[in-house]
Amino acid sequence: MKKYIFLAIAALSMLALVGCEKLPINAAQRFQIVSNPNARVDTFLLDTQKGKVWRMTRITDLEDQPTVWEPMEIIDPDGEIGITPKTLLERHPLIKKK
Repeated sequence: MKKYIFLAIAALSMLALVGCEKLPINAAQRFQIVSNPNARVDTFLLDTQKGKVWRMTRITDLEDQPTVWEPMEIIDPDGEIGITPKTLLERHPLIKKK
């Protein structure tokens, strides 16, 4: 069940990026912030050289509720910019049904 929830969240995060606005990029800009104009919570920091992605997140458990960049795992079948599906399953094994 958790596998399906994780996969659904990953798919929705990728779909959220489809409608994102972004600034024009040039070779000197390594990092880029993109956001979905329809949802304030969909703000991402992209590393255009290494392919890493962070999601802007507010930590509500702390008194001043700081906003931080939370790293996201990228699932890449070739393993060039993220982890392979095999590595994902090694890190997060499937839950065995009883």
